[in-house]
Amino acid sequence: MGLIVIFAAIYFREVEEKKLFRISFWLLPVLALAAIGFMGPIGPVGPIGLITVFAALFFVLLGLINLFFKERFLVYGIFNTAFLIALSLLFFYFLRPDNFWILGTVFFIAVFLTLKEVFGFFGPLEGRRAALFAGVLGFLGLELSYILQFLPLGFMSAAVYLTLFLVIARETVVSSAKGGLNFSFMMKQITLFAVLTIVVFALSFR
Repeated sequence: MGLIVIFAAIYFREVEEKKLFRISFWLLPVLALAAIGFMGPIGPVGPIGLITVFAALFFVLLGLINLFFKERFLVYGIFNTAFLIALSLLFFYFLRPDNFWILGTVFFIAVFLTLKEVFGFFGPLEGRRAALFAGVLGFLGLELSYILQFLPLGFMSAAVYLTLFLVIARETVVSSAKGGLNFSFMMKQITLFAVLTIVVFALSFR
């Protein structure tokens, strides 16, 4: 509760930029509380490590809100990628075939809201168009996660692979909206996705 009060106090300050990041600002503490409160160690990362990671994400978000970073688009892209990784890790950590539709619905809503914020921040997608693309990518991510749960992948590998898909799809939509989508860009994205797919599956089947 203390963490939520702190976030609320910071959020309701008179900072105009907070409107751009309101989804991240409210989803981040919920994700942090769920991860720190219910997840066990992730590899070598224990509770202290999780607290450190989420504290770093929180301060990056504060820096974005207060115009601290010169390269805001780059920093926000990195922040959003880290957020999606954390969200996917939490999702696959608790995912079981019998609870897929419950957790999947929560995951879809979180991804939808997050990507809608991304498209609004990078522009020029806004309103219904941003919601449409965010909804489509959220649904595709949910479909992919349904398949991944039946593959012999650990939850970390599945989370990384799903995040990889969402990030590449996110970058493709943003590039298309800005008029930068061309054959060269698509080939780079497809090649990157193919190479990283091989890496993820190769490491999982060792």
